[in-house]
Order: sequence, then structure tokens, then C-alpha cells
Amino acid sequence: MTQMDYGRCRKYYQYLRCLETLYKANVNWEEVSFFHSATQYAYLINKLIADNDSLRERRKIIVRDMKAYASASIVPEIYFIWMKDSDRVACYTMFWLASHSEISLPVLNSLKGFSIPSVKSDFNPFINDKSEHAADASYIHSVQEFTTFSKGDQNLKNPFFDKNNFDVFVDDHANGINFQCINTVSDTVDGYIFNVMLLIDQINTTIDKKISLIDKAHQAWCEHFSRFPRPFKWIDLNEEDNVLWLWDYMRKNHIGCDVLPSSSKQRKYFLLATFDNWAGWTNEQFSKQKENARKVRANPEEPSSLKKLLNPTTPDACRNIFLDNARNAWVQKRHRQKIKKDTTGIKLTAQSRKKLMAIQQLSGVEPNAILKSLIDDAYQRMKEKNKD
Repeated sequence: MTQMDYGRCRKYYQYLRCLETLYKANVNWEEVSFFHSATQYAYLINKLIADNDSLRERRKIIVRDMKAYASASIVPEIYFIWMKDSDRVACYTMFWLASHSEISLPVLNSLKGFSIPSVKSDFNPFINDKSEHAADASYIHSVQEFTTFSKGDQNLKNPFFDKNNFDVFVDDHANGINFQCINTVSDTVDGYIFNVMLLIDQINTTIDKKISLIDKAHQAWCEHFSRFPRPFKWIDLNEEDNVLWLWDYMRKNHIGCDVLPSSSKQRKYFLLATFDNWAGWTNEQFSKQKENARKVRANPEEPSSLKKLLNPTTPDACRNIFLDNARNAWVQKRHRQKIKKDTTGIKLTAQSRKKLMAIQQLSGVEPNAILKSLIDDAYQRMKEKNKD
């Protein structure tokens, strides 16, 4: 499903809610739950109007009301365009929403009719539950006041999580991200934007408030990107093994992502989004960091060894400490691999290595096989010469 088609699905879904709420049309929500294209929605809307004499006579008025109802309920697609810049931007926004109280699960669960598009089954953006519809006149006019928060504030008050805060997560999960708001989506920019649209659509507030929230997400991204444009530039994240190593390393350091990716590509962007939205270690997590660090140091009391173990006071300070540690761990890992591979102690000169690579390109034979063949040939000639 393209983003444009999903945009129409969002609009047509609101049309159905309008028909049911304002004109008492009998909408079969169980049928709607299996819709996956805008054409299916349009067909049902036209059928509901055509099959009802009262609705058919007032078609023009109803169409006008449906458009007004949808306009009052969903944010226009133009406000999501900036997220199409890259996978990282779109995925960041999805995780950013899960890091703020405005998108808490109780709000999502109180609204009817949405399912996050998942790669586990056919795309199905809307599901039916047994709760009352939220789309009535009060839905359009009521305002769920957002909790105000200052720039850089990492301790947002959430009226829905007073008794269920982020401390409920397992220690190895990244602090500050409500992973329960995030579902596995297709590993494309459009997939992430679909998810963002769904989350925004389900917030029970005015359009202006929703647009303001999107603007805050954009500002937060710009500010974060200016500080961490390429946080893992020392490792090639296009290599799957490298991504797997970093994914595991982050979890071991209590910055784990609690959403299972659907592909190697998505693992990379979930990893980045987790790092980008991480609120820093909790006191408990950082205490474990220091405890683990002391175990691997020969002299834990040495001041220089503890220099970077001073309690960081901001999320960015935590990020910088983590990046330093991760880079050092990666360099050590590569060094150990290099030593392990060089078991013979034989080192080729740069010129010999260049010639070996040229032979490989021409022959298509692996370098080790080429060397083995040359050694076997030389050994055989030596044996024959000794016989003479």
C-alpha cells in the first residue's frame, strides 16, 4: 500500500465514522477490519448511501459533512513530508512519539478502529474492538490537554503512567522509550510514516495540537541530528554482522530495543532510533555499568580508569560515554580478530598483496586457494628436482 493510498484510507475511515455517528448508518466494522485498500472503503461508503433512501436524497450534504468530519479528525499529509527524508528520520519520529506522554498507551487503547500495519500479516490499518466508538461530536471538539514540557526535559509527567512508569522495563531496555507503543512495520520509510500517522490519528485532541506535536518532533530531530549526525561512523552498519554486534552490545549496556525487527535493514534503523531517543541510564543501570567496568580493569582504583565513570547528568553525556566505550570495544574486537586470523605469522608486503588481489580478480579464485596452489606447485617442483 502506497502512502497516498493509506492517506485516502485514513480519510475514508473517518467518512464511515461520520456516517455512523451523525447519520446512524449501520457500519459493519468487522468487515472494515479486513479492508486493505482505499477502493474497498469507497465502495462501502457509496453502498451505504445508495442503499438508504434518506441518505441517498441528501448525498451532497452528507459528502460535505463527511469531508468536514475527516478534516477535523486527521492531520493533512503535508505535515508528514519531512519524515520522508530518510529511514532514520522516519524511524526516529516513530520512537520519539513513544518517548512522550502525549502518545501513551491508555490514549491509544481508548480509541476504536486502528491497527498498526505489520509485516506479520497483510496490511490491515483498521481493526474493530468491542469498545464504544470515540468518533462522536465530543471527539471532534474535546481537547485532551498535552502535558507541557521544556526543551531537553527528560522527566515528562504523564497522567496515564503515574502508577506504571518506564521503570517497569527490564534493565537492559533503553530508558525513556515506551516500546509498547511501537509495533513491527514494513522496513521502508513509508512503513514508518504509516505508523506515525496512526499514532497521531489516535490522539484525542484538536488538529492544532497534533500539528504542534509534529512540529516539536521535527525540532527535536533537527537539534539531535546537529549533535549526532553520524554517531557510529567508526563501524560499517551496512554489514549485517556489524549491526548484530552493535545491537547485542547496546543491550548488554542497558540500551536494548524491545521491538523485534523484521529484517536486517530494520534492525539497523531500530538500533539508531533507540540510541537517538534514549533518555540516558537510570541510576540503577549506571551503577551496573560502573560495576561491569571495574571488573574488566586491572586497577579499578586508578583515577584514570574511573575518569569516564563519573555520573553523567544529561542524556547526551550518556550517549558520548557509550559511544566512547562502544568504539573502544569495537577496535579491540577487530584487533583480536586480526591476531586470530594471522596464525602463520607470515605477512605479505603491500606489493605482494596487490598482486595477489589482481590474480584473484582475473581468476575468480579466493586468495587462500591461490596461495595453496602456488605452494603445492612449488613443493611438487622441488620434489621432482631432488629426484633428478
